[in-house]
Amino acid sequence: MKDIINKIIEIIVRIIPFIGSKTSEADKEKIIEFGELVKNQYGFLIEKLEKVVTDYCDLSDRIKELHEEIYQLKEQLIKSSELQCIKADCELRNRNKTSKEQK
Repeated sequence: MKDIINKIIEIIVRIIPFIGSKTSEADKEKIIEFGELVKNQYGFLIEKLEKVVTDYCDLSDRIKELHEEIYQLKEQLIKSSELQCIKADCELRNRNKTSKEQK
């Protein structure tokens, strides 16, 4: 897509000077310089956009990893809290026993 836009800008820059017959050489140069400026700014913006997309994907992957780690830690915490229960009639211990018996 970047190549297509560059070609379109290049064509416009080359055609504009010939549209008006009263266009002076200085005006033609200004138009060409402006076209080059637009093309350079477009290239710069595309580079920044690509960097943002890459950073976003990297962060998204990292967030998924962190969520998985949080869920694993939560499961470990539940299991360890069941083992730490002092009461014989502890709800967590009883719930764990009944769920294991049902399986």
